Amino acid sequence: MMRPNLSRAATIVSGFAFAITVAALLIAGCGSDDKATNNTGGPGPAADDTITIFIGKFNAGANAFSPPRDTVQVGKTVKMLNLDTMVHNINTVTVGGPSWGNLSAGSGNNVIANLAGTYNYKCFIGGHNMTGVIVVIP
Repeated sequence: MMRPNLSRAATIVSGFAFAITVAALLIAGCGSDDKATNNTGGPGPAADDTITIFIGKFNAGANAFSPPRDTVQVGKTVKMLNLDTMVHNINTVTVGGPSWGNLSAGSGNNVIANLAGTYNYKCFIGGHNMTGVIVVIP
């Protein structure tokens, strides 16, 4: 008479359970790896709002960003998404506003808008004419 190999069956079941647990953890961790910080870049949550730079807009002035003027509430995360093929360095002109820093081609950076006010921002790379406005409301 042949006895079932319970030990082998238990090992297979526990291995299957382990694989499901690992898969669930990986899926749960597959949220955003966007950046969000206190206006300087770093790991954090997904964006509440997105401003986009499209291809070839390095010399488009106020039309370089979509939208060219954006309004968000204090504490909201704003993503600057660079869909262009070149690097941009996007920072506010006045102190206290969100600044996204260097954005390589095809990348994005999130920052948290911490201080209410109206902030002009631009690309600080020479030869780039890119301007926008972000209004942060309480």
